[in-house]
Amino acid sequence: MAMTTSRFAPILALAAACAPAGSQWSITLVSASEEDPFASATDIQVSLCSNECNDCRPVESFQRADGSGTLGELGYDSYRVEVRLLDGQENIVGYGGSACYRFAGEDRQTTISVGKAGAFFTARKESGDDVALEFGLAGMSATSLEGGRVLLAGGAEIDSDGKLTSIHAEAFLYDPDTGGLDPAPSMSTPRAWHTATTLKRNASGVKRVLLAGGLTIGGNSVQATPTADVFDPGDETFQAADGAMREPRFGHAAAALLSSEVLLVGGGQVAAGAELPIALGDLSVTASRTADEFTPLGRSGQFGAVDGNMVEARMWPTATALGEDVAIIGGAGDDGSPAEDETVERYHAGPMVFCPGQNPEERPACPDPDAAGSFDVVENGGVRERYGHAAALLGAAGAEIVVAGGIGANGSAMTSVEIYTLETIPAPVGSRTLREPRAFPTMISIDADRFLVVGGHDSGVPQDTAEIWSPSTGESGGLINLAAGGRLWHAMAKLDNQMILIAGGATSPDGKGGWTGQTSIELYVPDGDALRSGD
Repeated sequence: MAMTTSRFAPILALAAACAPAGSQWSITLVSASEEDPFASATDIQVSLCSNECNDCRPVESFQRADGSGTLGELGYDSYRVEVRLLDGQENIVGYGGSACYRFAGEDRQTTISVGKAGAFFTARKESGDDVALEFGLAGMSATSLEGGRVLLAGGAEIDSDGKLTSIHAEAFLYDPDTGGLDPAPSMSTPRAWHTATTLKRNASGVKRVLLAGGLTIGGNSVQATPTADVFDPGDETFQAADGAMREPRFGHAAAALLSSEVLLVGGGQVAAGAELPIALGDLSVTASRTADEFTPLGRSGQFGAVDGNMVEARMWPTATALGEDVAIIGGAGDDGSPAEDETVERYHAGPMVFCPGQNPEERPACPDPDAAGSFDVVENGGVRERYGHAAALLGAAGAEIVVAGGIGANGSAMTSVEIYTLETIPAPVGSRTLREPRAFPTMISIDADRFLVVGGHDSGVPQDTAEIWSPSTGESGGLINLAAGGRLWHAMAKLDNQMILIAGGATSPDGKGGWTGQTSIELYVPDGDALRSGD
């Protein structure tokens, strides 16, 4: 099989007939990595994923000799395509995939960027130009949407002196198929270091996104905001949430509850008098013990205060749902030190009833107003003192939480990794570690036994590497270089095609400290079983 290996040259054209309308889905493959994955490939494996894009099967009838093939007839369903490049030993050396599309008789042309497996590469458009933000933005959010796109929202500009110079309300939609970064409407309020939480499907069948709190600006002053916006990907609009949280908060945590509500906890408020330009570390911050719940009723939803407060004030904690409970781990107090004695608190939502005035068939239950949720301390929670860490659910059952990195009791970045569960206390600490210390990293699950941990900082220098940590071994494999240098305060999201997007953040121009905004967007292509199985 002859293959063209020049970058961004069309490699292969696939055609799919969409029955009964006879429309065509034309797919072109291009190389996206600096190191061309097609150069070492001897075979191309194409899979078609149907049944709402969840069931993938190899396409046996694919013809490669003339550079074209057919995926067969497609009905009115949702589909995506996965492409794997194999070497002579059937190792996966490259991967690419489309978003999930629902066909209704229209023609579609899709370009799939194929990257080298196990590596990062700069995201690029169909034209071959790099995808980049207009401004270097730290503290922005990235949220995967149904249909494959990613919502990038907010963030703060950082100058060459490491000072915040502006906070943005702008938002963008990244399309992994075209590499396009299209402007979306702006939020009602500029915000950075906010939370972005996907809401459960509403009566219209749409999963919206709640963007809450964060740092904002009023004139030239910097302050935290108690406001929120709700993004509707159906009509691509933002709607300001009704009401506000009981306190302004940034650097807080949020978790979606089984009832469809969102719990928002901790964070901090900024003392009056802070003006741009100012470094994030120079803000005078008071950590919060309070919490709020957001109920997604109607277009804009509404806030309600949670009865009672946490035992500890917590700035930069994590909040992770475990069934009907939320584990609130770590966080810093007013003095910037990690919470010492009560490192874990648990929020338990009250019994569920149907929301007043709502059709029970249209939405899940709401908390019983006569049985409010409550906080309690998990004694000997087994988690070391830390803040600015990353947390993610472990396994399909979601009964355990992986906690990685952060800043410890001595004020230094940590390599420690722990697994926390409400059922076994204290959780065994063992010798689980990252290869490099990482404060404020991001972490996301690749598959059932691997987590990608990206960036963060050590002694103020943004890390220019990532690593894959495995709970079965308790350690990481080798370090993986990022494509665009160090990243701190960046945003990360998993795409429908299994790739992982990393956007924005702060970087160190000389690699020795001093922060400035990062404009680049890059993608990570997993390797191994995640790509082989399509999980």
